[in-house]
Amino acid sequence: MNDIVPFLTHILQRIDLTRDLHFHTRTTIDTLDYSGSGLNSGSKVAITVAGDVKRELWTDVPVGFTLPKPFVNYKMVMPGVLAVEVPKTSAPAICL
Repeated sequence: MNDIVPFLTHILQRIDLTRDLHFHTRTTIDTLDYSGSGLNSGSKVAITVAGDVKRELWTDVPVGFTLPKPFVNYKMVMPGVLAVEVPKTSAPAICL
């Protein structure tokens, strides 16, 4: 697949996280997938996205946008995707 940006843009514009993620646990997987506890077993997720556009994605960071400290370096890498530099000394955090 060579069109990663259009593919991800399509998904991000349409995904409904309350219904479009389907987790399959304790199922067969590829032998080279090391996420499971045994050979050829583990989990996978299916993302089912179709239909009309549900949201417009940012193409630029809005004026005045900030993240909480220590997250100060960030930039848009494609529509809807913001890359954030995380300092090595920071504890893992979820920012909502």
